[in-house]
Amino acid sequence: MTSIVSETSRPVGRSRLGAVVLAGLAGGLVDFVYASVVFGLAKGKPIYKVWQGPASGWLGKQAADGGYASAALGVATHFGIALCMAAAYGLEGGAVYAVSAALRDAIADEGRATLLLDLRPDLSAEALARRLAKAPAGQSTANILRKAGLSPLEIGLLREGHGLDLAADPATMAARIKTLPIVLTAPQPLDRAISTAGGVALSAVDDGLMLKALPGVYAAGEMLDWEAPTGGYLLQACFATGAAAARTVLARAGRG
Repeated sequence: MTSIVSETSRPVGRSRLGAVVLAGLAGGLVDFVYASVVFGLAKGKPIYKVWQGPASGWLGKQAADGGYASAALGVATHFGIALCMAAAYGLEGGAVYAVSAALRDAIADEGRATLLLDLRPDLSAEALARRLAKAPAGQSTANILRKAGLSPLEIGLLREGHGLDLAADPATMAARIKTLPIVLTAPQPLDRAISTAGGVALSAVDDGLMLKALPGVYAAGEMLDWEAPTGGYLLQACFATGAAAARTVLARAGRG
């Protein structure tokens, strides 16, 4: 996964602890939603089953039979890891990885990039504003947000990102819920990278992956300039381009 050093959009005088908490909770929430959708809902699997996985580090195979209790332990473990990662490295996660190239380029061009986190992706801004507007008069902001479906964790993130004094206007509050700003200032250095971009331009190799300027020299895998995906996809691409280059070598040597 990609790690990006983050800071909050609040004044510079904020404590480092607050920045770590924001980055950890935000990264954990992004990955929570991503994993719940991709590995749960998209596969017809109950979401709580997805989060029994992290609990297996504590409970072993018994986590699968622990119901909601082991799922809760898994979620707590997930966010604990996210906070530790934020303290050491910054913001990271599967969803962050998916947009890391755009974030990296924006940081290179502008010196920073702002990632907007939608805390209620299941509702439009208009639908969310209508739900917020239904709150009885005199309710605290926290109660209004809870009744709109936000968890205490999400409410804490909202206050970290937009300030403690949240707008009372439903439309403004809805807009803030759907655009929580997280300012990113730098990617982690190369020695922290799991996969990379940059390398030999594809225009510099022929169809057999041989360098046009250096006949007999081939490039494959992460030697090539491409946005390498992580996990098994990266391994498959490296194996496939390596095999393609090898076939070309054998064919040109008259042995293919």
